[in-house]
Amino acid sequence: MKSQNVSLLALLITFLYMVIPGETLGQTGVSGTVTDEKGSPLPSAIVLVLSSADSSLVRGGITDKSGWYHL
Repeated sequence: MKSQNVSLLALLITFLYMVIPGETLGQTGVSGTVTDEKGSPLPSAIVLVLSSADSSLVRGGITDKSGWYHL
C-alpha cells in the first residue's frame, strides 16, 4: 500500500511539472525598450538572448511600435 502511494505521488509531481508553465516555476522574463542613439524607439527591432556558454539562441522576439519588448 505504501509503495502505491509513493508511485501515485511521483506521478502527480511529474504531471504538475509538465502542466505548470515555466513562468510560474520562478523563471523571469527580460523586457525593455530599444532606442537609437537619439533616444527614439526602434519598432520591429529583433531582440535575441544568447547563451553565454556557446552563443546558442535561448529566446528571441521583436519590438512593438514603441520599441518595447518582453521575452
